[in-house]
Amino acid sequence: MSDQKEFVSVGEVARRFSVTTKTVYRWIEAGRLRAIKPGPTAQKKPGRYEWRISESAISEFVASSMTSDGSSKAEAKTA
Repeated sequence: MSDQKEFVSVGEVARRFSVTTKTVYRWIEAGRLRAIKPGPTAQKKPGRYEWRISESAISEFVASSMTSDGSSKAEAKTA
């Protein structure tokens, strides 16, 4: 294993949770999901920054989204 932290894109997070990228951006803007903008990428317009999310931030997000009985908060709201 590498000592380097693993980071994924907004698109990858959206695929993992079966949501749109817009939803992931909302989670970031609301402070529910920690993310960073490391700098402009070569493939994008100069000066444009892309969000990156660490694996640890994803784990924290999942943990904070669960109730004490292990079900998701979304499931709890509909029950």
